[in-house]
Amino acid sequence: MSKNRLEAFSDGVLAIIITIMILELGMPLGDKKEDLLALAPTLLGYLLSFMFLSIYWVNHHMIFHDATKINLKILWCNIIWLFIISFIPFATAWAGKYPNSFVPLTVYFADMALASIAFHVMYYLIECENGGKAEFKLDLRSIVSLIVYALAAGFGGFYVYVAYVLVAVVSLWWIIPAKKKIDKRIKSIIHKCPVCGEYEFNGETEDETCPICGWKYDNEIFHHDSYVNGKNLKEYIKDFKEKRTQNPNYTFDENNK
Repeated sequence: MSKNRLEAFSDGVLAIIITIMILELGMPLGDKKEDLLALAPTLLGYLLSFMFLSIYWVNHHMIFHDATKINLKILWCNIIWLFIISFIPFATAWAGKYPNSFVPLTVYFADMALASIAFHVMYYLIECENGGKAEFKLDLRSIVSLIVYALAAGFGGFYVYVAYVLVAVVSLWWIIPAKKKIDKRIKSIIHKCPVCGEYEFNGETEDETCPICGWKYDNEIFHHDSYVNGKNLKEYIKDFKEKRTQNPNYTFDENNK
């Protein structure tokens, strides 16, 4: 399955969610600064929610950036995650209008908690599908985030300001994705060449070349938009198959590309 449609669909849904969220703000009731200040809870909620969605968009891009394969489970998990995220504008507006009420705040933080759970499940499924199940584990940041969101959902209605601050701090923690750790783990995994399927890359050096078909391993781990000798992966596979059809013993020759 191609991940391109999934990423495009997710980007579109998140863009619509953010647009709806700004439309929910509404105008101040007057032209005085007091009228603007009256919207402070709603504005602060919007700021937190916008940051929350933006950070998820970045991390969503990161986990799919390193994925070479997706399956039906990942597709449906992504749909569920988007469904949960789509409630953010509603929850933000409700919590902004009733900033000290238990039920609106519980719904708001519970939505964040469920989004975090769904996202981590999706990340796990991606790792399983792409050979990283053995190395998968929740890091400190993920564990703390899940705990904080869960506590905010359960007790945010009683400790409003503490919940907002903790959620904001945890969200800011995710501004820089854990890409370096992911890349380091990926490089330690042996990958079969996606073109011939006969050679195994060890990932220890950059631009390692398959001696059978000539495809080059890189940090993009066989993305469809990677190019070797002027061909992308799909074109390279087609070209290699044609050469093997003409000559079953064909192997790559650096001097005759």
